[in-house]
Amino acid sequence: MASRSGHVDGAHVTVMLVVAIAAKVFVAFPRFLTLAAGSAGWLALAAGALIALAALALGLAAMGRFRGESMVPVCIRLAGPVLGRLLTLPVWLGFLFVTALTARQFAESFSTALLPRTPVPVISATIVVLAGLSAAAGLETLVRATMLFSLVLAFFLVALLAGTLPLADLTNLWPLLGPGLGPVALEGWKASGFYGEFFLLFLIVDAFRRRSELWRTGALAIGVGWLILSAISVLTVAVFSVPGAERLSFPIFMLARSLNIGEFVERVEALFVFLWMLTAVLKLGATLFAAVIMLAQYAGLAHFRPLVPGTGLLVYLLAAVPRSGGEAATLDFRGLREWGWTVVVGVPLVMYLLGLRRRGKEQTG
Repeated sequence: MASRSGHVDGAHVTVMLVVAIAAKVFVAFPRFLTLAAGSAGWLALAAGALIALAALALGLAAMGRFRGESMVPVCIRLAGPVLGRLLTLPVWLGFLFVTALTARQFAESFSTALLPRTPVPVISATIVVLAGLSAAAGLETLVRATMLFSLVLAFFLVALLAGTLPLADLTNLWPLLGPGLGPVALEGWKASGFYGEFFLLFLIVDAFRRRSELWRTGALAIGVGWLILSAISVLTVAVFSVPGAERLSFPIFMLARSLNIGEFVERVEALFVFLWMLTAVLKLGATLFAAVIMLAQYAGLAHFRPLVPGTGLLVYLLAAVPRSGGEAATLDFRGLREWGWTVVVGVPLVMYLLGLRRRGKEQTG
């Protein structure tokens, strides 16, 4: 399967995964996290990150005996052609629906912030087309583009944090455990679903020169992703309070609106709108790429690019199903991500157990 024309640098893949994981802060993620865990959202995210790291370790351990093979072929070898594909099907569906629901949420945010007279389906189509072009360009181009623009995105986040920090009231972060240790622990388990983009790493193992880079790349991506998600979530609660954060559809947009530079430059959020579009294209390009790669591996195709237009059209149609951006956000964070932990934990765990079973049979034989 020709997913790339050469090898990629682990640091570049780390940046791509960080953008894919952390792009949630540009939509309604902080609101739903606050609704679930109150002022202790960052603790729930930390617990979710630890669970995701454990799942990453299990998946890599299961794939360790199959050098140069990605998740789909490994699962087929472990469980057979039918059960192997069924085992990875939830991962493919996850990438597909994440791409569709995220595209709809970004389209709604652009319509609200900048293009109120432009129909949302037109914005959605534009985002999906750009994401499709990014995916079709291939892994090398995708990671290089993400690396190129990551400094701009990092500057935006640092400016946002530094500019709004004086507005923060740390008393809004109390009580530290929010609704209590039990609810926070439960939400932490569910929060592992927020890091599901790390499955992309399992699909591109053949693009790494050294297999030892895989763990470092995935672990660093999850760690930095947790840091960004937590920072924006904490800042949202500190600035707007828990009740205020629970009412914000696009918290990062409201944070950007609170910024002023000097006495003459106001409405700074307009300067950041193109960054939102950039983040959307890079994130959706990565998840669409993952969905297309898996389809190619299911079908045993040598090239994935012919599948990009059809998959992109399917994503666009799915993005049009929710009646509003709010419904898309609810389906994403109260539906897909609420149960995403079953895939994040379940698939690597089953892979690992199947690997142990295969090893036991080989030793017995």
